[in-house]
Amino acid sequence: MARLLAALAVAGSLALASGCGSSAQKPSIRIISSQVIGPNVILDVKITGWKMAAPVQGLRPKPRTGQWQIFAGDRYVGYSDQPTYGVLTDMPVGTYKVWVALAHTDYSLVYPLIRSQQVTVRVGGGKLYTTETE
Repeated sequence: MARLLAALAVAGSLALASGCGSSAQKPSIRIISSQVIGPNVILDVKITGWKMAAPVQGLRPKPRTGQWQIFAGDRYVGYSDQPTYGVLTDMPVGTYKVWVALAHTDYSLVYPLIRSQQVTVRVGGGKLYTTETE
């Protein structure tokens, strides 16, 4: 009986160590809203299961910790280490498909990629434009 109890205790501690039964959320990011004011794009995001931290060169990244990067099409255009918003400044006039993805503190993207849906933003000369979510 003692062996059975010891085996169950070991199995239980292994399950907890591996994350089984853990309440930790899988990391995710999504764009809640976006606004364009002149050449600036403001993104409001919702992030779960992720701890925000500024990029740091040379240190080994911690799990589920870092910033989020901003893309227009397939081009990197900036990052934010704020938990709810990011701002792109001085964007050229044009229409962009903007999306965001979680990244570690060493700037590397999380693999497999954890990204948001795209939003279409139209940047124009000094006017306020609406955006749309896809």
